[in-house]
Amino acid sequence: YGSELKTEDLTDQEGITLKDVKEYDAKKIGEQKITAIFTTADEEEIEQEITLEVKDTKAPEITFKSETVEIALGDAIDTAANIESVKDPVDGDIVRSDDTTITENGYFVIADIKSEAGEYTVNVVAYDFNGKKSEKSYKLILKEKEQNQEGENQSVASNQGGSQTQTPSHNNGTVNNSGGQSNSSNSGGSTTTPPKKVCPNGNEPLDPNLPCDAWHPIGLDQCYRDASGNIVAFPSSKTAANWAKEVMTNDRSFDIYSTFVTAPIAKNDGTEYYGITFMK
Repeated sequence: YGSELKTEDLTDQEGITLKDVKEYDAKKIGEQKITAIFTTADEEEIEQEITLEVKDTKAPEITFKSETVEIALGDAIDTAANIESVKDPVDGDIVRSDDTTITENGYFVIADIKSEAGEYTVNVVAYDFNGKKSEKSYKLILKEKEQNQEGENQSVASNQGGSQTQTPSHNNGTVNNSGGQSNSSNSGGSTTTPPKKVCPNGNEPLDPNLPCDAWHPIGLDQCYRDASGNIVAFPSSKTAANWAKEVMTNDRSFDIYSTFVTAPIAKNDGTEYYGITFMK
C-alpha cells in the first residue's frame, strides 16, 4: 500500500528492467490487474499483464510527548494533551474521533481516572483509512497537592467553611478533575466569587451553554458527515483536502460531486479543525 512498483516486485528473471506500469493504483487495497512494460539488456520492450494484490502492512504510529505524566490532584486533566502525533506512514495525520466504536480513519482515547491520587493508564487506539489498528498507552500519575507550613493546600484557600471537590468526566478521553469552590473569610464577613467556566484544555468555552467537547454551531451546516451522522473533521486544511481527493477518486458513491471546499470549524473549547463541503 502506497509503494511504487519495482522490477523485483514483479519478476525474478535476470537481465530485464521494469520501465513502466499501467493501471496501477498504489492506494487501492485488493487485487489489481496491471500492464507492466519491461526492457531487456538489448533494449527490447516486453509488455505483460500481471495480477497483483495490494496490502496495507503498516499500522498507524502513535507518539507521546512523555511516557509518564504527573498532575496534581484537583488540577484539570486533558488526556489527549500528551499525544505528540498519530500518523499513518502513507496517508499522514489521523484525526481524533469522538466515537470510540470506530474501526477506520480516526483515533480515540480511553482512560478510567478517578478523583483520587494514584497511578492510571491512558490508552490511545488508532485506525488508518484501511482499518489497520495500533494501540499504545502512557502512565498518568495523580499526586496529592503539596502543603504549605500551615498544612493547607497551596493552591486552595481554605477555612472551616471551605470545600474542595473533584469531578472526573470520561467524555471522549478527556477528564475534568477540577477543584471546587473555596471560601476566604475575615472578621468583616465573607465573599464568594463564582469561578469562570474553563474547559480541560484551559480555554473558556465559546458558548457557555454548550459542553466543552461539543461542536460550536458556526460553519457546521454544510460540513460532510459520515453514515453515523458524525462530523468528518481534520486537524488541517491540507489533511482535509487530501482525504476529500482520495474519496472522490476511489469511492464511487462520491461521483455525484464535482468539487469540494474545506472550511474551518471548532469544538466549543476553541480547538480548531477543518470540515469538508462537497458540491455538485
